[in-house]
Amino acid sequence: AGWALIMRSYVMANAKKLIEADRQGYDQLWQTLSGTEEAMQQLEHLKMTVRKIKTAHAPRQYNRTSCSNHPTPASTTRSLIKSFARSGRSFGPEDVPNPLRPQRSELWKFRWNSASNLTLVESQTKDDDTDVDFDSPVQSLDQLFAQAAGMEPILLHKVQRWALWSAGCFPVAVGTKKIYTQWREAIEDIETLKKVKWPSIKKPGRAIEKLLRSYKGDISQLTDLCRQSIVFDDIPQLTHCLELIRDDPEVLVLRVKNRLDPTYNSRLSAGYRDVAMNLRIINEETRSIGVETHVCEMQLLLRSFAQNKSDQGHKLYVQFRNARAE
Repeated sequence: AGWALIMRSYVMANAKKLIEADRQGYDQLWQTLSGTEEAMQQLEHLKMTVRKIKTAHAPRQYNRTSCSNHPTPASTTRSLIKSFARSGRSFGPEDVPNPLRPQRSELWKFRWNSASNLTLVESQTKDDDTDVDFDSPVQSLDQLFAQAAGMEPILLHKVQRWALWSAGCFPVAVGTKKIYTQWREAIEDIETLKKVKWPSIKKPGRAIEKLLRSYKGDISQLTDLCRQSIVFDDIPQLTHCLELIRDDPEVLVLRVKNRLDPTYNSRLSAGYRDVAMNLRIINEETRSIGVETHVCEMQLLLRSFAQNKSDQGHKLYVQFRNARAE
């Protein structure tokens, strides 16, 4: 046991060395970001906004109650699971049959007009959680991937709206580089739209890796198969987006991790900082395909931190994560 502890300490020390340069870079960004009184006031406002968010149940994947009054399209779920089992690949939006998948014209039909108000009609709002069986956590990875595939285009639609209202940005591929363009500008140019890089559903290999390393095989704790992120130029924009999510009548926030809190120990994330949350989308569309209980992940980050990421840095972080068995 003593030898194992010594080896573990050695591995952990080497893991920290792998990401030391990136950690120092992130720490320098943070010092610059938080170095003024105005910035500290903005961070404090963000902190208070997070505190005011009333989170619901623990971020965990649960099944519906057997007495749910909402229809569950079992045939759709079964076909998605069979597709996954045959191909061995992760689900994507293309696996969700129409009319369940929002069309591109629907996702991009909203245009920014500074001279007029943007009015959107929301579908039926969420109600209580009587449809969630808290005694029945999801135990099938196939089921979870099927739900994530159904939820992905719905979450994307939401994310595009939030970004439009809060001056949010998304990564756009320009040659071999990646730049961050405001969504309100991107939707005006079809060529730019084609180059936006959207996050994909977590790959099965990484999901199983995380399941075994971090959750002791508890599938219900995988809450980031379906995920999206928005990038912002400053703290007020990020805070505004957080408020939009909080006030969205179709969104139930389950957890918020504010890594932009000045008291946060950034060594826990190798210097990296953002605001991450778990949420559910509850409306007629998610109910109709049986994914209103599915938990997603949403990340809000600043442009300076997003730009500091690199492919090589990510590879080092993966090595760091692997060394820590995370």
